[in-house]
Amino acid sequence: MDNITQWVIGWWIMEKVVGETPAEASWWQRNKALILGGLISNIPDIDIFVSKLVPHKDYMSEFLFHRSGFHSVFFNIFVALFVGWICGKTDRYKRPYWRWIVGSYLSILLGHLLIDAMTSYGGRYLLPFSSATYAFNNIFVVDLFYTIPLIILWFVYIFLKKKSTKKIWYIIGAAWIVIYPVFTLFAKHTATQAFQASLDAQHIVHGTILTSPEPLQTFLWRWVTVSEQGHYESYYSLFDSADRQINRRYIPNNKTMHDSLLDSPDVKKVEKWSQWWTSYSYGE
Repeated sequence: MDNITQWVIGWWIMEKVVGETPAEASWWQRNKALILGGLISNIPDIDIFVSKLVPHKDYMSEFLFHRSGFHSVFFNIFVALFVGWICGKTDRYKRPYWRWIVGSYLSILLGHLLIDAMTSYGGRYLLPFSSATYAFNNIFVVDLFYTIPLIILWFVYIFLKKKSTKKIWYIIGAAWIVIYPVFTLFAKHTATQAFQASLDAQHIVHGTILTSPEPLQTFLWRWVTVSEQGHYESYYSLFDSADRQINRRYIPNNKTMHDSLLDSPDVKKVEKWSQWWTSYSYGE
């Protein structure tokens, strides 16, 4: 579903660059906005397939290969410049300025990285200069409330004939691409404030609060915070009343186990990828 969202957004951007194509144009010319926008938008995810071809020392190395080098900002800037320049110079039917093509591809690719950064998984976007993971945690990797409206708007748009009506639907679609992520940031802030107030009211000493949406939507939120001996975890819905007491559960952290595993390369990779949001315990 995440890739479908990227594809539709890529098409939405390319549609205005390609512009209207006369009826006598080839099949390629009539559909290149959909094809190019979709293909370009998913270039960073090529690492999923490349990972199968590259030998890895262990499972974690293979797992962390995704959203690494191919998701680097610098790699995608190079791709936008290179592919955009080629497309701008080889389009014989209607050759737009290659700078517009490059700008569009750059918007699509960096937009892909931005949407990925909004998910809990995030990515290592500053490779090779930094291996730090960046994530805003405001959209679940599969969010039906973001993707399905986009698909509906896209289908309506491509079947409309009247130019003025098409323009209105295009603006609505472009607005939804921006409005929904902004709404999720507002929802995340609301949930975080509710968690903070609940902890303060009960005089619980805690560290940083990690707030992230539950699957498929942005109305139910989960939070985790670190205490001296473990973690607190709870859930909050945007539909909850303001005075509702937020129940929580405590997750103890076995520090002895943690210290004994610090020399493990796999554990180090997991902790770095999760930005040290880890808990250790013996299975029951």
